[in-house]
Amino acid sequence: MEEYVERTISEIGEEQLIRLLVDPADAPSDVVVDNGDDAAVWTSFPGATVATTDAQVEGSHFLKTTPARSIGRKLAAVNLSDLAAMGARPRFALLSVCVSGSESADRLAEIGRGLRERLGEFGVYLIGGNVSRIDGPLVLDLTLLGAVDPLKTLRRSASIPGDGIFVTGSLGGARGGLEVQRRGALKAWPELERRLIDPTPRVEIGQRLSESGLVRAACDISDGLGRDLVRLLGPHGLGAELSELPVEPELERLLGDAALPLALSGGEDYELLFTAPNEHQAELMQIVRATGVSLTRLGTVTSNPSFEFRGAPIPAGYVHFAE
Repeated sequence: MEEYVERTISEIGEEQLIRLLVDPADAPSDVVVDNGDDAAVWTSFPGATVATTDAQVEGSHFLKTTPARSIGRKLAAVNLSDLAAMGARPRFALLSVCVSGSESADRLAEIGRGLRERLGEFGVYLIGGNVSRIDGPLVLDLTLLGAVDPLKTLRRSASIPGDGIFVTGSLGGARGGLEVQRRGALKAWPELERRLIDPTPRVEIGQRLSESGLVRAACDISDGLGRDLVRLLGPHGLGAELSELPVEPELERLLGDAALPLALSGGEDYELLFTAPNEHQAELMQIVRATGVSLTRLGTVTSNPSFEFRGAPIPAGYVHFAE
């Protein structure tokens, strides 16, 4: 039997690399010009168009040893989570790849498969992109486009004192996954592994919350509850008093009481954090739980611009570019 030899990007060239990455499925009916032209063309979305972009960089967001398919799936998930926080319906994606010539073509192909797989779960079509050669770590940048009712868009700016503060799912799982990854024991904690390398964006919940008209303000949790609470409320002179926290159960089994600080400050949970009038709590619980996801009322929006959990300051969470 002939021995298989892994190919590099330099060996297959740009055109073959693009074919490895783009969507082999037939384009949706609203696509006028598909992959392969100078630009993509599609008919206008109903409602307003929403766009986001997010990059994943090897060494910062994933490791050389991270499963390639999971890299692609997470790239999709972090962008999908942004649209979920707006209550939007995702539709199209554009991918930019900066890659060295020595990179494995098979690895890139598997990243592309994971990306298209995750996007496809939410009806998103990869409509085009760009590839560039660099002498450095692999960089993957995805732009996601979608549609939203402009009158029902979820945003960060409408909370008032006395509102309830709510969060979907559980917190701290991704941070716990990072801890066990550093110990070389990631496979022993499957839910922490999944939360770290293959998070679930709450797209359906975001759309349901948007349609309900019950939510005042919302964001997703990417840099930790503490940091994203400040982003949601701080610019408007508001604060928060929290009394409840849905810690990821597997993280509690791993760390016991030490799990609490990680749930407060750990990033990359990609849950939805939102505020709403307390009289809507029962209806909101019903809306979210109908999707099979839990919902927790964390506490209350305050007019005092401080952020506390059971009387103690909440850790700030991840700060980009901090030393």
